[in-house]
Amino acid sequence: MDTPPSAAQIKNDVSNEARGLFSSLLDFSFESFVTPKIIKVAYFLMLLGVILFALVFLGTNLLSFKFTTMLFGLIVTPIILILGAIGARVYVEIVMLAFKILDTLQRIEAQQKITTQPQKP
Repeated sequence: MDTPPSAAQIKNDVSNEARGLFSSLLDFSFESFVTPKIIKVAYFLMLLGVILFALVFLGTNLLSFKFTTMLFGLIVTPIILILGAIGARVYVEIVMLAFKILDTLQRIEAQQKITTQPQKP
């Protein structure tokens, strides 16, 4: 049975979410993280890098003017695209999983602090 978070915890969560990118960059106590805010951009850049690499790979193989090299490039380029996209996605998911674990542990810690406080008569 889950009990709802306290008002202080909700206020803390909202204030952490409201912090901007630049205020997070200047947070030397590392209470607010930058990575969750920029992970979508990083994922897009990774996919763009995979596409550019695959295009360069295909282009160099096609410009060799050797049939076997050209055929190799045509066969391997889709494999590079698929494996590169999968690798980028897995990496981003692992990073985000670490932040979700941190969030869950912080909520558990807050919950334990609430339940272990002595009750006032």
